[in-house]
Amino acid sequence: MDSFSSLNFALLISLYISIAFFVSLIFKLRTKLGIGILFAGIGAFQFLQTYLTNTIQIQIDSFLTISPGTILFNASLFAVLILFVKEGAARARSLLYALLITNLFLCAIQYFIGLSFPESPMANLFNTDSIAIGIKTFSLGTILLFLDGLLVFFLYNQISRKLNGFFKKAVIIMTLVFFFDAFVFLTVIQGVELNSNFLNSTILKAFLSSLIYSVLFALYLKFFEKSKFVKGNSYSLSTYFSFLLYRGELENIQKKLAHQEKVFSDELVASETRFQLASELANLGYWQFNAQNKVFLLNDQLLKIYRTPLESIGSYLLSIKDYIDQFIPKEEQAAFISKLDSIDFGQAPSRSEIKHKVAFGDGSQGYVITVILTEKDSSTNEIKVHGITRATR
Repeated sequence: MDSFSSLNFALLISLYISIAFFVSLIFKLRTKLGIGILFAGIGAFQFLQTYLTNTIQIQIDSFLTISPGTILFNASLFAVLILFVKEGAARARSLLYALLITNLFLCAIQYFIGLSFPESPMANLFNTDSIAIGIKTFSLGTILLFLDGLLVFFLYNQISRKLNGFFKKAVIIMTLVFFFDAFVFLTVIQGVELNSNFLNSTILKAFLSSLIYSVLFALYLKFFEKSKFVKGNSYSLSTYFSFLLYRGELENIQKKLAHQEKVFSDELVASETRFQLASELANLGYWQFNAQNKVFLLNDQLLKIYRTPLESIGSYLLSIKDYIDQFIPKEEQAAFISKLDSIDFGQAPSRSEIKHKVAFGDGSQGYVITVILTEKDSSTNEIKVHGITRATR
């Protein structure tokens, strides 16, 4: 065939669309039927794609020939990619290991069955030449698929630092991966002679497959997939080969948690500093009250408002009697106790406000406004009482 075949090209595009639709469908169904349906679907591709790669080629013109097996194989790698960006490295890695272990087991079964030909009287109705699919091709192709998947992870995390948008990243990543796979498979495994026509054809097929699938899967992710993209993590190259022990991901999670803990701790310190500064500027003091034990818990800012050093009272904890004796003038104590008794500390949430006279630690007297708040702890149903005291000018 020397001229362009529009019929074969239409068949080729139909295959891409059909396979992309099927992969998108089983990926979408993972939310209802579980991730197993995706694993089973991609696993079913493996035997057929190897068989088709060795037996059938679709010739578009004299320069471009593509096997349906290659189209299936590339769809498997795209399934790994979209699983990686939507479900994270752990799920995508699990798919790779499932394919690796299952395919190598099938190779072993294939080998032992092949031992029975031609000496065994076993029925061979279709005159199969030992085993139609070479064990070498299947096993080495499986290992290459595993390496392709690791390369997808690595390239995605590297390119994500430079580019945004799934489509652009997918075209670049998968073109590189498809070319790497085809180059190694054809030259190393199948022994194809290396020349300029081979390189140009391989690059063109890699780019064509990457472009078509990137368009189709980008449309699916944009219009039919509502879950958010999982943000890529920065792994070293060696980490990708420690996946079998889950060490790489565990170390990354530990680093991420340590970073989050530090950020939270720094923010907490900053918040406390801002609160302390705001309290000083507004002349506010914060306190807590244990209604059951009748004990006040004071803080430095409140003692500053009361002009009372901690050494003079001995502790931040004061019983209600000691608090009244220390800070409420004797002539005001009865009125203060009456105001406290009028507050229902068992009611939550509630807000009360009282203005009362205080005896400052320097011997002077003045007035403060105290806001009393009650709230219920949702986990223990315990009523908590706390408040803010502000000195009036």
